[in-house]
Order: sequence, then structure tokens, then C-alpha cells
Amino acid sequence: MDPAEKPKTTSAAGGSSRVISKEPEKNPERTSAGTVPEEKPQTSSAGGGGTLKPPPLDCIKCFDALWFCYSPFHQMQQYYRYGDFDSCFSKWGALVDCLSLKTKRKADVEKILIEREKAKPHIWTYRTVDEAIENWWRMYKHKVMLSKRGDSAVPPPKSGGVS
Repeated sequence: MDPAEKPKTTSAAGGSSRVISKEPEKNPERTSAGTVPEEKPQTSSAGGGGTLKPPPLDCIKCFDALWFCYSPFHQMQQYYRYGDFDSCFSKWGALVDCLSLKTKRKADVEKILIEREKAKPHIWTYRTVDEAIENWWRMYKHKVMLSKRGDSAVPPPKSGGVS
């Protein structure tokens, strides 16, 4: 037996010893630097040359979100912020949806997930300059009016261009 593979032991005051570990465990998923290698995005050759596949279904994430939703920390946080406890209804829906997708064929699931990704609204709303000006005044007019004297505030520009 190699000295490096020898079990490490400790002795208690009574003279008994116990094994702490035999040898360092080797995790095949870890690199020599001790980090987990990054996963490369999967591409599909069937969908038109290199489109990204949706990530695999992982209902554990939905279950974890549901479990956290019922935690005292989350419930008190919701009560503090909004004055009411969280019913966790959306988390239940996500878990049931995930489990129902697990019963479908892989091709159908992939198609459903891609359609859902496309249906999600974009985080930004694209506007023309005139639409952006109108929207800005609609959202922040009251703050501009409060920060200046009511009669000296500059009114919003008229639609049709900047003069």
C-alpha cells in the first residue's frame, strides 16, 4: 500500500481510533484545477442549422422554488413587502406543468419549449424618438412638476418632432 493511500486516523482520549478518509475522492466531472467544466450550448442540426436547443427539463428547480416559497423567510419577506403572504400558486403551476411535460415525447417537448421562448415578451420596449418622449413625460411629468415650481415647469414637447 502506497503511503499516500494510507487511511488517515485520529485517536480519541480512550485510545480508540477511527478512519477519517481513505484517499481523496476523484470527481470525474471536475477538472484538475478543481472547477466544474463549463457546458457548451447544444445545437440542433435539424432545426435550420445551428439553432440552440432549449435546456433539458429539470423539475427539481420547480420543486426547489416551491419549497422555498413555503419557507418562513420567503413568507415573512412577502408579508413585509406587500402586506400579505404568498400563496405559491404560480410555483405549483410551474411544477405541475413541468411534470406534465415529462410525460410527452421529447420532440413535442422541444417544440413546446421553443414556442414558449418565442412567445415571451422582450425585456425592452422599442420606441421611436417621439414615442419615447411621450412615454417619458407620461411617466415622469409629476416629478418634474413637483421638483420645479408649478408654473415654471417646461411642458412636454408636441408630437411631430423636436423644435
